[in-house]
Amino acid sequence: MKASILPGPSTPLIVGLDGSDDAERGLAVARELAAKAGLGVLLVRAFKIPPPVAMEFATYPGDLAATVEAAARDYLTRTAQPGEQTVLSQGSASLAILEAAERANAGLIVLTSSGKGRAARIALGSTTDRVIHSSEWPVLVIPARAA
Repeated sequence: MKASILPGPSTPLIVGLDGSDDAERGLAVARELAAKAGLGVLLVRAFKIPPPVAMEFATYPGDLAATVEAAARDYLTRTAQPGEQTVLSQGSASLAILEAAERANAGLIVLTSSGKGRAARIALGSTTDRVIHSSEWPVLVIPARAA
């Protein structure tokens, strides 16, 4: 394990965000923990360009990637409080969170479970599940309904 359960003063809390209200309620819990422990907060937001439904018929505007990236960047800018760091990444959210944890020598990763249910997690996958099973850092999962 890369970090102890009790993070040191230079190890930030990594918070994965997807733009949802549930994730922001989890962020509030993470901020409270960070304030009590005297730790920094690093917000991670990943974005993807959605695949076309039918390759032959679907076309995207030329600036779609820039538009999606700008929206994700704006979200981070509006959400981050003074002193909090942000990471914006294109691609897999779980990889973005784990890479941010590695680079920042994370003390703890904080995620909010979306509460999709088992069938949806199996069919669609879960960022939280992927991070838990791939992480070398402690992961705090806050249930969406409890956040």
